[in-house]
Amino acid sequence: QEKNPVNIITGYHQTSAQAAQQIKANGFRVGAGGIAGGGVYFALNKKDTNRKAHQKGVILECQIDIGSCKIMQQKEPQLTGEELKRQGFDSVYFPARYMNIPLSRPEYVIYDPARVKHIQYA
Repeated sequence: QEKNPVNIITGYHQTSAQAAQQIKANGFRVGAGGIAGGGVYFALNKKDTNRKAHQKGVILECQIDIGSCKIMQQKEPQLTGEELKRQGFDSVYFPARYMNIPLSRPEYVIYDPARVKHIQYA
C-alpha cells in the first residue's frame, strides 16, 4: 500500500499579473485564511476563478499533486496543514452545494506549495 499516493489534478488560480510573475518564479505561498484555513485555493476551471480571486488579471493553470484528499462536509476556517496531516490527508476538496458547504463551485485546497508540480499561464 502506497503511503503517499500521487494524485495529479489540473487546477486554476487567478491573481494579478505581478503576483503571477512572482508565483511563476518562486512558487505559491500559503494564504492567510479561507473556508479551509490558510492554504492555496484552486478552481477546477478558468471561469470559476472569477468569483474566487482576491486579485484579478491573470489565470494560472497548475498541475497539482493533491495526494490523499479529504472531502469536506463543512467549512473549517481554523484548519491547518499540520492538523490535516495528523488526520492523514494532504489536501481538501469542497464539492459544490454539498452538506453544509455554501459554495456554488467546487475547489481544492493544498497546504504545501511543493505539491504544485507545474505552473503555466492559462
